[in-house]
Amino acid sequence: MPIKQFVRAEELPSSLYERPYFVAPNDEVQAKALSIMRKALAETNTFGIGEIAFSGREHLVAIGAPSDSTQKGLMLYLLRYEDELRDPKSALSVVKDASVAADELSLAKQLIKGGTSRFDLSAYKDDYEAAVKKLVDAKRKGKPLPAPEPEPAKSKVVNIMDALRNSLAEEKKPKRSEAKKTGRQKKAA
Repeated sequence: MPIKQFVRAEELPSSLYERPYFVAPNDEVQAKALSIMRKALAETNTFGIGEIAFSGREHLVAIGAPSDSTQKGLMLYLLRYEDELRDPKSALSVVKDASVAADELSLAKQLIKGGTSRFDLSAYKDDYEAAVKKLVDAKRKGKPLPAPEPEPAKSKVVNIMDALRNSLAEEKKPKRSEAKKTGRQKKAA
């Protein structure tokens, strides 16, 4: 793949990225070349841009160092061409600006802070695909199709501020076991 240009990583908006691929060498000569390019691309925070053809069409790609510096090889990202991107202005033109009060923003930030944890990719599964496979297997074996799970009852529209306040109030309440311990400690003192 001939590289047409190099660009700074921050020049590639996330909306361009479509799919990642690993680039691994076939032999020692390629391994040396990839090591040199990986180090140079990482230290300059750049990507090589080019085009390759596979799957019956040409693809725009970016090749660069992996974000994990211990990973060997390079990363190749399929990018979208300009005509494949939707214009955010046309897609989001109906969204109206809304004022945000300081207390509302503070509550939202508290909720985010309380719900923030380390990302664990293994906690997420494609349940939809598994359910479709289950249906196909049942159909193929002539078994009755599994009953659909009942849809959750639709809740009424709530005020976001009230929901945030209630959520934060629940977080601040001591758990029963903590409240009992605290009560016992006061009696002992």
